[in-house]
Amino acid sequence: AHGEIRKIIGVFDNILWLTMYRAGSSKDKEVLVAINVHNGKLLYMLPEELPISDVHVKLIEDKKTIVSIKSGISTGFIDSYFVEIDALTGKVSRNQTIKAFEKENLKIGLWQFQEDKIYFTANKDFLNATHIGVLDYTTLDLLWFEEVKDRKAGLKEIQASLDKIYVLDQGNQLHIYEQE
Repeated sequence: AHGEIRKIIGVFDNILWLTMYRAGSSKDKEVLVAINVHNGKLLYMLPEELPISDVHVKLIEDKKTIVSIKSGISTGFIDSYFVEIDALTGKVSRNQTIKAFEKENLKIGLWQFQEDKIYFTANKDFLNATHIGVLDYTTLDLLWFEEVKDRKAGLKEIQASLDKIYVLDQGNQLHIYEQE
């Protein structure tokens, strides 16, 4: 009755978090839902007005938060939205645009959280992710970014370890960056 489940985000303290897509007339149809794992009761359903991604959303257990980062598709600048929600209470702690992306015309694609940093792919053109970078989780400052050279089409996967960033392009070519 609430919509189609798009992503099971995870379980935190007996709360199952997931995103749903709801058809209808509203512009933003993605909804974040929390369900009690013991009785199946709906605990929270965050409003459609929040700029939440239905797939680019993650449970960050050590921060006790649910984080969604999303952007749109445009040749010009379009905002990338960062939404952070307390995984226990469902309260929104941050709902803002990533201002550091505006100057560089970056639009976030895929992302991963590790060691208080957000590792991401981004695009400047219409569709293909062509850049990778690192954001500070707390300040959302852009710490580093660059275009992935000699890639085959856009970027489709990113992973980070303590000293390397791995990015896979759509031609299945792996690019490895050493972190300084």
